[in-house]
Amino acid sequence: LFNGIVLSVLLQILVVYLPPFQKIFGTVSLSLYEWLLIIAVSSIGLVMMEASKIFVNFKTANTRL
Repeated sequence: LFNGIVLSVLLQILVVYLPPFQKIFGTVSLSLYEWLLIIAVSSIGLVMMEASKIFVNFKTANTRL
């Protein structure tokens, strides 16, 4: 699974930054700000799910008292 994720990220970077692939796929280079925005938006689901786990565990621990 980890190797698949790494390969996927590397291929994405190749398509975005290498000129021959940019022409084939019609992509343009992304700025640091755009990468940070992508990471922030894509992390929202993870953060919300982890927060809900903490809330459920906290609520469950308090009802056992």
